[in-house]
Amino acid sequence: MKEQRMRNDLQEGYRQLFKFYPHEVMITVHFGNRVIQNETAYKFLKELVNKIAKARRTQVAGFGIYNLLKTSHAHLLLYGKTRTLNALLKSEVDRFWRYGSVDVKTEVDSGAAFYLALNTTPNCYEKFELFFFNMRVLKKYRLYIKNLHGISRQMKPVKG
Repeated sequence: MKEQRMRNDLQEGYRQLFKFYPHEVMITVHFGNRVIQNETAYKFLKELVNKIAKARRTQVAGFGIYNLLKTSHAHLLLYGKTRTLNALLKSEVDRFWRYGSVDVKTEVDSGAAFYLALNTTPNCYEKFELFFFNMRVLKKYRLYIKNLHGISRQMKPVKG
């Protein structure tokens, strides 16, 4: 019972974190049948975010959860700083992502934050990794790593 409550509290904390920041698009990427190390997955995801930013001519910021449960995949909640990402097309992201399949949802609400939070697995810390993209922009929304007690182990800030 205590373990279940802890899991719910942690997932609720993540949900609140993701919900607090603006997000315009949710992208799900799959790595096929490959199991990718966290550092490599981060590199691939950062590359994807940078390509989207370059194509849209804006800074892109947000969060990503890389999950190894069942199949290796990642969910990204992103937004554009000066230009919107609402019109981002699946075909556009397909061009940038060469490691597997892609799904893009441009009409996202707080349900997307909840879905991302469900992909955090408190009992299996080695099965997921939380990444941040464009920390400088996120800090403008008062994201301070030292205040995120308990999940700072998983922080991977991106300069940009």
